[in-house]
Amino acid sequence: MLMPDYQLQKVQLLALIHEAFDQVILGNGVSLHETIEIDDFGSLEARKKARERDEKRDWRKLIQDPELAEISAFGGLSFYDDMGLRFHLPAYMCLVLDQGAVEVSGSLLFHLTDISDYNRQRFAILHEAQRQAVRAFLIYVRNQPNRAFEFDFPAIDEALTTYWTA
Repeated sequence: MLMPDYQLQKVQLLALIHEAFDQVILGNGVSLHETIEIDDFGSLEARKKARERDEKRDWRKLIQDPELAEISAFGGLSFYDDMGLRFHLPAYMCLVLDQGAVEVSGSLLFHLTDISDYNRQRFAILHEAQRQAVRAFLIYVRNQPNRAFEFDFPAIDEALTTYWTA
């Protein structure tokens, strides 16, 4: 039995994301739970303790971490530095592809389409294959048959034509 086009596209997109971000590690970047401490003006000691419990070497492990989807209203995508965003971004994209409109999907789409100076600075770390994976992700989300992200279509279209260009 053949997969519908959009399911085949999803499988191909997941493979593209995995390949583009294959060797990415967190390094000195901001970690998942560290974003909560930053948002709460936590001390350096609190940030260090939060960081100790986070994944730093394999972003794929984050896809199954329920906290990845839950940490968005407090902490999350707004508080990653460039290295932290590069490490967590593929996990967020895979999560949205696997689970659809999860709590964090709105935040992810906002950050990928709000091309502010702050986000430009953080996205500058991405190499061409990673940028192309983000572009492919946005195109896929834009063209989903269920139109789950219809509210985001104007922002996606604008970001695709002005920043995430081919």
